[in-house]
Amino acid sequence: MTTVLVWLWMAFVVIPMLLGVLYVAGIQYQAGGVCLGLAPLALIAWAIDIPLNWSVFIVYLWDIPKRSLSEWTISQRLARVISESGRMKSDYLRLALALNALCPHQDHVKFKGVAHGG
Repeated sequence: MTTVLVWLWMAFVVIPMLLGVLYVAGIQYQAGGVCLGLAPLALIAWAIDIPLNWSVFIVYLWDIPKRSLSEWTISQRLARVISESGRMKSDYLRLALALNALCPHQDHVKFKGVAHGG
């Protein structure tokens, strides 16, 4: 039982936090220059993002990704969920705005039709 709890804690807490840290560091490659050296971190984050999108984030977002190439990552799915969602839209929107704020171009999660104050 303890082993199961440890694995659940790793899957739902530790690995998403690691993905967040890798995102913050890795997305900076978009700024160019010296930051291009951070591109490998973005690739590592992407490699973690895809399995999390199809497992842990099904529970977090209460949504199953569409079976198309347009929703392989959490950010891509988040854009759709914001436009469709009703009851938790503000939470998803806060997450998208936080991801965008950390991105050098401020447009990591591309969503439209939502007033987002920025």
